[in-house]
Amino acid sequence: SVNSEYLKNTSIPDGTITRTLFSLRFLGLIDEAGEPTEALRSIASSTDEEYVEILSGLIRHAYREVFGKIDPKVDSQSKIVNFFRHYIPASQRERMVIFFLGMCREARIATQDVPRQRKSRATIARPSIFKTPQSCSCRKSKNGGPSRRVKTGLRPVEPIHPVLESLIRSLPPAGEPFPLLSRQQWLNAVEATIEFLYPETPTPTEQDNPVLSVLKNEKELVS
Repeated sequence: SVNSEYLKNTSIPDGTITRTLFSLRFLGLIDEAGEPTEALRSIASSTDEEYVEILSGLIRHAYREVFGKIDPKVDSQSKIVNFFRHYIPASQRERMVIFFLGMCREARIATQDVPRQRKSRATIARPSIFKTPQSCSCRKSKNGGPSRRVKTGLRPVEPIHPVLESLIRSLPPAGEPFPLLSRQQWLNAVEATIEFLYPETPTPTEQDNPVLSVLKNEKELVS
């Protein structure tokens, strides 16, 4: 059966074992007792074409609610993150989106965005308060002569992440009422976003998706 010991032997990090087991059950690859389903057994002995077909069917079934509202081929990652606000815990929502998009790409379901965008694209529009400061400024001489360059010590700011930008834009204009409950909800959203964008330890990327590691291991055992 696929249990904690099995995952450890597959080199799945201890910190992701519980999440990996949940994901395998969610996708219908193992049952509640951890026994491989017929789908996982079929994947283990499948050809490349059959693998994609089986996995695509599992993903579309598991995420049928998402596919009913979202088309990853045309919808941006930030829009998908916004839809995933229906799910909890809040601190894991972007991780859920990374997993969703990563599995879509594995099953060759077209996606607009590549999973795990640590930095937003430079073309993303930003509010004026986030414009990149100049690394130096001009200062006129006392006699009105040519100006000279003076270093300010500031460095260019990276483009703001679209989720943070969305949170900033959701604030009411300065001076308008901001109810305490709404304020706390906004702060909670910021805290959850910061927790994801600046983790204390490295977070998984598309390349080290533990579910894909399990699928690869199953195919290797059969081949």
